[in-house]
Amino acid sequence: AQMRAAMDRDIGQHHRAIQHRSGAGHICLLLHEVRDHALAGVGGRGGADVGHVIQQRLVRLVPLAPDHAEGWFAAAQATGPEAWAWLSRPFPRTLGDARADIGAALAAQEAGTRLPLAQLDAVSGAFLGTTSYYAPDPTVRSVAVGFTWLTGSVQGRGHNADSKRQMLEHAFTGMGAEVVIWHTDALNTRSRAAIQNLGARHDGVLRHHKRRPDGSVRDTACFSMLVDEWPAART
Repeated sequence: AQMRAAMDRDIGQHHRAIQHRSGAGHICLLLHEVRDHALAGVGGRGGADVGHVIQQRLVRLVPLAPDHAEGWFAAAQATGPEAWAWLSRPFPRTLGDARADIGAALAAQEAGTRLPLAQLDAVSGAFLGTTSYYAPDPTVRSVAVGFTWLTGSVQGRGHNADSKRQMLEHAFTGMGAEVVIWHTDALNTRSRAAIQNLGARHDGVLRHHKRRPDGSVRDTACFSMLVDEWPAART
């Protein structure tokens, strides 16, 4: 209960600050009808409780901030550059690189195209990685989930599924989304399997779609989940 109250407070304050700064066009109003109780995670005023979905929460989601840079850098170094082969930015080799990555994420937030979140250990508060909502489209009430990475020590232990289920719950019950979308490198079999294990549908592949940090061009696998598919997927 204390953990949930802290998250509610953090996210609610973040929501009000962004509304004040940027007005109704900001990503905080992703679908134009987002309820004024939270941006992400599980709550805020009148927010949804996903405790019935994840009995023991592993990850706490909070707004990404500049002071996460040291945790970002340490978690990345503990993981190694191999995981960054699938990401849109190169591996952060210095603390300055980590700060630049956070700066880029927050710039996208200011532009209204992304809401970056820090993934913290639900017990210790240690920085584990990041994830984001992005590409909101109010005309079809859609939002994408991605820009995700987790430190190597927690990969394959349920943390990704935990955070994604929290985000899905909030997207559908808090934001009023009608569809959540994922995009991933078509060669990233681990990511594709994780998305499908959440109950998402594979919609197809966009060929020659996006350039990787190493200069090669990837095909992008596309997945989605509709709001009426979430009740079955969450059980």
